Amino acid sequence: MIFNSQNILRRGQAIYTWGIGSMIDTADGSSLMLAGLDAWNHIMRPGQMSEPREVRFQDLRLQKKLGVNHFKLPPEYRQNVRGQRIHNTNIRLPFVRFPLSHYCPHCGSISINEDLYVYDPLDNIDGLLCPNGCNKYKPMVPSRFVCICEDGHIQDFPFTEWAHLDQNNEFVNCENPDIKMKEGLGPDLKDIIISCSGCGKGKSLYRMREVIVHAFPCEGKRPWLGEMDISHCDKDLRPTLRNASSVHNPIIKKSIYLINDANDIDERTMEIVRDWYDFLNVMDSGNETNDRHFEEISRRYEIPIQDLRAGFDDLNNQIQNTDVEIDTTEEDFRFLEYNAIATEQTSRELILEKCNFSNYPASFAKYFENITLVHRLRETTAFCGFTRINPPTGDETQEKIKQLWKRPYLINDENNWLPALWSRGEGIFIVLNDSFLNQWKNDNNVKNRVKNILGRYENYFSTFENIDHTFMAIHTLSHILINQISYECGYGSASIKERIYFSPNPENKMAGLLLYTTGDSEGSMGGLVRLGKPEYFGDILMNAIDNAKWCSADPVCIESEGQGIDGTNLAACHNCSLVSETSCECGNRLLDRSLLINDKYGFFRGL
Repeated sequence: MIFNSQNILRRGQAIYTWGIGSMIDTADGSSLMLAGLDAWNHIMRPGQMSEPREVRFQDLRLQKKLGVNHFKLPPEYRQNVRGQRIHNTNIRLPFVRFPLSHYCPHCGSISINEDLYVYDPLDNIDGLLCPNGCNKYKPMVPSRFVCICEDGHIQDFPFTEWAHLDQNNEFVNCENPDIKMKEGLGPDLKDIIISCSGCGKGKSLYRMREVIVHAFPCEGKRPWLGEMDISHCDKDLRPTLRNASSVHNPIIKKSIYLINDANDIDERTMEIVRDWYDFLNVMDSGNETNDRHFEEISRRYEIPIQDLRAGFDDLNNQIQNTDVEIDTTEEDFRFLEYNAIATEQTSRELILEKCNFSNYPASFAKYFENITLVHRLRETTAFCGFTRINPPTGDETQEKIKQLWKRPYLINDENNWLPALWSRGEGIFIVLNDSFLNQWKNDNNVKNRVKNILGRYENYFSTFENIDHTFMAIHTLSHILINQISYECGYGSASIKERIYFSPNPENKMAGLLLYTTGDSEGSMGGLVRLGKPEYFGDILMNAIDNAKWCSADPVCIESEGQGIDGTNLAACHNCSLVSETSCECGNRLLDRSLLINDKYGFFRGL
């Protein structure tokens, strides 16, 4: 196993950018893949970590939704410092080498390193020198081509077999294959020739996708789990660049922390109870909680044992009363957050202030129901697997979680976890006026404008059950506000996130959005909350709407019938409505500023 000895990944990158199953290019030219959770368990076992509770945390709602018992932070590398007591030192993220195929940029020779795991920390090139001795000090380069399938499998590009295909795409045997890659001066695949010096055969990579699909089966390999043996897979094999966006689409699930601890129990006690809950929950022979465990934690942290028991009982009640299950829909899951913020259910981790709406411009009452300042929130972000080729849908989360484990059938309560992050922040919560929204969405001009786009998007998006033009208007409003806040107030647009609350279902009707920041100094001192106050938010909204009326790409943008990813945007492009991928929940899809500013049917046409 290759370990992250130089701390090449931050915690956030192990969740968002280069999660399990993805490939990362290192500074020394290697291509590595983050290994599965079996390897994570090995490096974070109790004997290896001096303080395993440091990386463990809970979010009860999200745990029950995903069917896990707890979450763990990706380990960060720390070195021992003489004279200092530092916990969990020399813990490194586990990697494997992939792809195994490498080529020499000098002579074009292609060879395969059969060893997925062996790593010599004193020799970074680790046997990857050109077999022809072209350069003793320059390692071979990892292949830029790999093959993937829809089930998440990935394998090396079959260079040897490709070079020996005849005109009918049948493999011709060669007794002494010596494969080379020759790149021409052009940028096309037809300019790349894969040839064999042993028999003289060769073939360009022209039409490689069509040939690979029909001539080569998927071998069912999962290198992030160490599974390199050939197994049956009936999905089509597709060649691609190893750093293409379709190679790894992470499945990320988020939650706003809602647990409300009892007010008479201090915050430090509840944090300790949550950290040591499994230890305190061990039963003795009489099916009662073990008093010795409570006494041990009480002595260790100098907390009265009665306070520990009170906190433990309170957490038990929260677990039993958490109305979330694995089959809870995303709409129902978000409605709990929507209702908590809209009804001002303040807790230690969710500090709210509903603004007096009479202080905002009088015209706002027509469009908005309320604006709430979120002075403090806590967000949990969990990595739940990945897809290849196609973007993830909500229906496959549980199946993709199993792909993170080599032996998912052996998972027990202690090992039933997912890598995740938690962070605190602040935000602005906006609820649209329901009566005016119902009146607006029944306009036939609006329905006809978005009909084709919504049909085009159904194959991708399943977070909400009933996407319509109301969602597009809320989503576009979120984007233009993010851009305007970034422009006027100095926030980086990537540091502002959106969380859309939408449902036409009468039982959990929602029409709102949360703009928030987490994780670093931006927003941690009340900067974003301040912008939601009446003396600032009115100008920000008006400027956002005015700027949305004009785009530097008009009239092409405003008259577009489908642009952006999958053609799922109308009047929305990088010049007017798109934001950073880290900010948007929907991959910058389903946007149309015309729904907000059109003189005939725009939501804000009278503002």
